[in-house]
Amino acid sequence: MSPRWLLIGITRKEIRQKGYIMPIDNFITLDRGDFGPFREGDIDFKGDCFDISLWNRIFTIFGPEYFDAILMDGGLFGLRRVDDIIKIKRRLLKRDGFVYNFTSSIGDRVLCPLGRNLLFYKIERKHYTIEYMEKVFDTMEAYSLADTLKKGLRMIV
Repeated sequence: MSPRWLLIGITRKEIRQKGYIMPIDNFITLDRGDFGPFREGDIDFKGDCFDISLWNRIFTIFGPEYFDAILMDGGLFGLRRVDDIIKIKRRLLKRDGFVYNFTSSIGDRVLCPLGRNLLFYKIERKHYTIEYMEKVFDTMEAYSLADTLKKGLRMIV
């Protein structure tokens, strides 16, 4: 079966218009839909990625261990930590899955999987737990103002 990804903060319109290089063919999108108009099918789940009811709906539809990767793009509105959503995202990932997160400071730094000249953090599912990330925050060195803020706020997205 081909890999399946969940892309958060990206639409098929954006992929088309900006010519992103997609590492996979099978993906689902979740986006607020602020930059329309859109074609039918450009956004699979329209809404706020910090809305727990939306995540419960996604989990109900796809079930546990469905996605190989979840990519959280930058530019998210109302950035906040919602522990229940973190738990749902982890359950949606296959055992060897990853979260690609633009706003993290935990994980391995990698180039954007969509071919953009941006750095993301790649976090293994086994490390995508609140407990693990809290331990990392306790001991991490912050080398930038952004990391200092993320560590101080204990931001997990």
